[in-house]
Formats: sequence, C-alpha cells, structure tokens
Amino acid sequence: MNRFSKAALTCLAIGGGLGSLVRFQIDQLIDRDWLSILIINAIGCLLIGLLAKVLSTELIRAAVITGFLGAFTSMSQVIAIASIDLSQILGFSLLALTALIAVGAVALGSKIGLQLTK
Repeated sequence: MNRFSKAALTCLAIGGGLGSLVRFQIDQLIDRDWLSILIINAIGCLLIGLLAKVLSTELIRAAVITGFLGAFTSMSQVIAIASIDLSQILGFSLLALTALIAVGAVALGSKIGLQLTK
C-alpha cells in the first residue's frame, strides 16, 4: 500500500456510498431494470474515461473514479439480470450491448478528456 492508503480507503468508502445512492435514485426514476442499467453504465463509463484523463490527484481519483463511479456503474447487475430475469437471447443481448456501450463510452470520454487537457 502507498502512503495514501488510509485516506484513499476513506475516499473510496465515501465515493462508493454516494455512487450507489445516485444509482439507486436513477433506478427508481426510470423504473425499468435493463434500461436504467444501460443508461447508468453509459454515463458512468463516459465519466470514467473523461475523468481518468482530467483528474490528477490520487485521492480524488480514488473517491470519484474508483469509489463513486465504481459503485455507480452496475456491471454485476447486468450479469444478474441477464442470467436470472431474461430469456437467453435477451440476456445475451443485454450483456453484449452493455459491453459495447461501456467500451465505446470510455473511449469517447477519454477522447473528450484528452481534448480538455490540451
């Protein structure tokens, strides 16, 4: 562990708690499991890509990217819903679409972040 380990853990806990609360609120607003998952993951992955290029301090990155956005995005929820609640075709489609959206959103966010730091 590095010299920021205790502070980083505190930042992770605070960020993670807030990220999960925001995700829960969006889930309640949209009220459709698969749609809210796609929207949340697209927003979260876009922000991860962008903020990975913009944020410089380790504690802020720990709080925002790893903590808040790690808890905000819901990749494990995709797997749970795809494997339990949906038929095989719909489940596979949700997994594939989520993966494509996530990778594309991180790439787009990184590109925007690079433009902002020039």
